[in-house]
Amino acid sequence: MIDIVIWIMKIILGLVLLQYIAGPLIIYFSQRLPEKYEFKLIDSHTFLSNCSEVYLEIHEKLESLGFNYAGSSVLELNRVTMNFSIYTKKDEDLLCTLSSSITAHPKFNTVQLEFTNLFLDGSALNINNNPLPDTFSKNKMKTTFRFPNVNDVDGLLSRFRKIASSDNLGKAPLAIPEGKEFQKFEAFLNRELKWLIETGWVSQKVVNSNRSLTVKGALLMTWMHCWPVNAIRGKLEELKSENAYTSL
Repeated sequence: MIDIVIWIMKIILGLVLLQYIAGPLIIYFSQRLPEKYEFKLIDSHTFLSNCSEVYLEIHEKLESLGFNYAGSSVLELNRVTMNFSIYTKKDEDLLCTLSSSITAHPKFNTVQLEFTNLFLDGSALNINNNPLPDTFSKNKMKTTFRFPNVNDVDGLLSRFRKIASSDNLGKAPLAIPEGKEFQKFEAFLNRELKWLIETGWVSQKVVNSNRSLTVKGALLMTWMHCWPVNAIRGKLEELKSENAYTSL
């Protein structure tokens, strides 16, 4: 009996180790980022007519709260398609993105909501309900708080406002003129991309308008999302976010 248990443990350990070895190789040869982010707006009526009920409910809720719908676009990332819309609330210099991910595995398809304040110094405060931890390591440009179990707009927005009221004292907000919403969003993403290149996660080399990860980037990105590291990271992120909210 003990021998069987030992063999089972060896198999489990082997499978765990395999993801740490094979995973980076797969990611290195498959993961691609754009040379730079440039979004093309798509027809809003067509886009919204193909959205899920959950997505449309959130869209309507945002508009009822005074958010201005700026448009929608699509981001293709390997085997994941990200459909997203941008909204702004001028009186709070608040940028909101509502996105839905479409993958080959329906259980990973999610609707995600993010509220962001952009600042003149190039930094940002981001609060979201993404189910998974950030793809890359901590970004000095962006302070992020994640509440994966808060799926209602009012709940997430109230958390944003409470944290923002204390976290951003002294920071000058970046105004987002009407019609320039996507340009401001692109500019921030491109600053993030530049930071990933400078820190050695993403290659400087451009092939067919795409950038690949470096060996360092492939290793760290994969290991950060392997079990049990991903579970530990996720729980720590959630605890940090809850503590930041409840301590105010």
